[in-house]
Amino acid sequence: MNELLTGIQRDVVIQYLRTELPTLTISGVPQFDNTFKLDAGTYIIRETVIIFPKNVVPLWLHEIKSEVLVSFYFNRRGLQFNSVLQTKGESAAIGIAKEIAKTIDTETFNVATYNGKLFYNIDKRETNKSENFVACVSNELFPLFTPFVWQTVTFDDEILFYSLLSRYSFLREADVPLDLAALLHQTGKMLFFPGKRLPSVSPFPYGACFLARDLDNRSPFADNLVRVRDNLHILADCVYVPISKAPRATVVSIDRSYFGQTRIEDYAQKCEFQLVYLTAASFLAQYSKKDVGSVLGRVPPIDILYISDVFVCLGCELSTISLTERQEYVFEFRAGIRVITARCIVIAVLVENARVAVICRFESLKPEDKRFLYEKHYDAMLR
Repeated sequence: MNELLTGIQRDVVIQYLRTELPTLTISGVPQFDNTFKLDAGTYIIRETVIIFPKNVVPLWLHEIKSEVLVSFYFNRRGLQFNSVLQTKGESAAIGIAKEIAKTIDTETFNVATYNGKLFYNIDKRETNKSENFVACVSNELFPLFTPFVWQTVTFDDEILFYSLLSRYSFLREADVPLDLAALLHQTGKMLFFPGKRLPSVSPFPYGACFLARDLDNRSPFADNLVRVRDNLHILADCVYVPISKAPRATVVSIDRSYFGQTRIEDYAQKCEFQLVYLTAASFLAQYSKKDVGSVLGRVPPIDILYISDVFVCLGCELSTISLTERQEYVFEFRAGIRVITARCIVIAVLVENARVAVICRFESLKPEDKRFLYEKHYDAMLR
């Protein structure tokens, strides 16, 4: 429960609101992710009523009365109160509640989650970590050590998700025959055929794709796969991936030109790099659910969205840290009692609105750490 201000404390805060007119963050209740702000000069306070133009109120709050949460900072301390937003004519108003409470930060992580640190301003000549870092935490929407990323990605804005893929990666929403889309979504596998035929041996260290032996009639989906196999020649690309949790039964493909003259044994890592874009785009296509913090200026943690023995994908607010392409960082990752520390370099930066997602490649993993991440991620022995 949030700690309430006493009578004298409340009076001091209300006087501060009247004289200083701090920035107010207005959140719809219970949809705390839907917010808008009132900056100084955009509102006035009469007695204990906040008055401002109706045209700054989002459409989703254009009701006669809407429950809202008002958050602001007083002496760098987060405060909040529940109230009702009312509109009349061209004006809107929110009453200052009798109960004003201190903002309590939501618990970011517990002992069961993965976490770490991203060190910046590092000395490239030294192996030591710098004193400058931002905390990193796992995000329940992005389960780690799940190579089937296409089965777990979710998003709130479908149009933005596919737009980001098109803008930053070689992934494209594909127009495929219905029987192929159905097969991919029913099995959760990708279709991979680099030479216009199904491979006899998978280049992936997990059961990611169909193989030639799946055409055997003992396979439950063999008949459907045979029909797909007979029409491979009409497909423009060579990798097709279902987006399992999309509102529509959509499929994305990786542009064939991306692979060039890639050897079959190198397809796995090149595919993985593109598939990590699914995670990055998914993060940016989620509605931001960051609460107003309890202390002004406190840096929120970076989300760990994906990690393997080759790549790590991170996401955060643009205000958290400046992440730039080709910049080196030191990433410390904690999984239980195991601590992995390695240099990584940013190889892709995706930006949308006030958030950023980056894909980094590990540069200096110790052999034992590489083995741990590989076997944890793929649930298979590193050979």
